[in-house]
Amino acid sequence: NYEAELDNELESQLACETTLTVLDAVELIISDAAIDEEDMLNTMLSYAMRVVIHLLSSNQSVISLTNIFASQRGLVSKFPEFLVEVDTEQCAELCTVLIRLCNSSISRIRSEASASLYLIMRANYDLSQGFARVKVQSTVGLSNLAAKGVNCNAHNVRKSLRTILAYADVDDELLNSTFPDQVRELIGNMHMILRDTINLTEYNKDPVMLLDLMYRIAKGYQNSPDLRLSWLQNMAQKHVEMENQ
Repeated sequence: NYEAELDNELESQLACETTLTVLDAVELIISDAAIDEEDMLNTMLSYAMRVVIHLLSSNQSVISLTNIFASQRGLVSKFPEFLVEVDTEQCAELCTVLIRLCNSSISRIRSEASASLYLIMRANYDLSQGFARVKVQSTVGLSNLAAKGVNCNAHNVRKSLRTILAYADVDDELLNSTFPDQVRELIGNMHMILRDTINLTEYNKDPVMLLDLMYRIAKGYQNSPDLRLSWLQNMAQKHVEMENQ
């Protein structure tokens, strides 16, 4: 037993050190690319963000995740235009991953994920006086998580949403702007998605009623095409799973 515990401890430490080494390499590449031409910088940033997203999507220790979050926020702070306006596909993927981490049962991870998501919202707002793109990407990410219903804990997500709202309420630089109201609107929409999630869990054993509810939810998002499409795609996936092709 002692040897098994020792092996597990060593594997855990090695995994953490490997992650930290990768993050150091990413930081080094970015610092070198920052002095080069724009096309090269964007290419390097794209690779760096892909690595960070992959690390966030993998099973990591709390210590590793804390460092990954720090690197991710560093990238967003240094190069906001790249993430929000250039590589929008990876921005959407990052928002989805962060929403999933907002669902974590570990308070520290939820806090870090909430801070990271808030920073992306703020970066989007600073660039365009609004964050419509991140709103859509966040709500679609939560909608997909909710529709799949796998380990989706509405209580944990609500805690994360309250943390994001708290950041907006104490952000002195933007208190007199429209940003806090836009954040409240987004959080309200996300609470609606969570409410729909709870309703879906009631029909897990009744696929016909489940699909009917998913259709009614999709219909309710007629003023939000991306969310409507997301729910319709989830419906299609349910039909495939039920072999209703």
